[in-house]
Amino acid sequence: MPQAIVIGVDINPQAIVLAEVNKKNNALTNVTFKQSDLFTALEPGQKFDLVVSNPPYISREEYEGLESVVKKWEDPGALIGGDNGLVFYERIAQQAAAHLNDVPHGDAHVPCVVVELGNDPHAVKALFEQNGFKVVRLFKDMQGVERWLACCK
Repeated sequence: MPQAIVIGVDINPQAIVLAEVNKKNNALTNVTFKQSDLFTALEPGQKFDLVVSNPPYISREEYEGLESVVKKWEDPGALIGGDNGLVFYERIAQQAAAHLNDVPHGDAHVPCVVVELGNDPHAVKALFEQNGFKVVRLFKDMQGVERWLACCK
C-alpha cells in the first residue's frame, strides 16, 4: 500500500532498530518508526484510519510456565501484559478512540482498531465495548481460535 502513511511504534529501542533495518531491506518509503509507549510519542492530535496492535497479552503466571527456549529468545516486556494479561488492552481501549479519525469510510469499517488476542478474547471484547467502541467483532484464525478483534467508534 504505497499510498498509505504508516507509523510504527514500540517501547523497545531495539525493536525500532530492527524495524528500520527491515524498512531499508524492503525499500519502504512510506513508513516511519518511533519509540513510544503506545500513543505517548505521537504528535498531539495525530489521528489514524487504522490502529493495529499485537500487545503483550500473557499473564505473569502464564509467563512462568513458558518453555525455557521461549524465555531465552523473547523479551518478557513483549509477552507479559500485567498480572492478568489485559493491561495493554485496557490502555488501548481507553486511549485509541482519541487517535482515530472522526469520519467513517463507508462499508470499509474504518476508522478502527485491530488487536491480536491472547487467552481471554471475550474480556478484551468487553473492554472495548465498555470504552465506547460500537462495532466490536472477534475473528478466528485458521485453527478456529479467536485470534483478533476489530472495533470501530
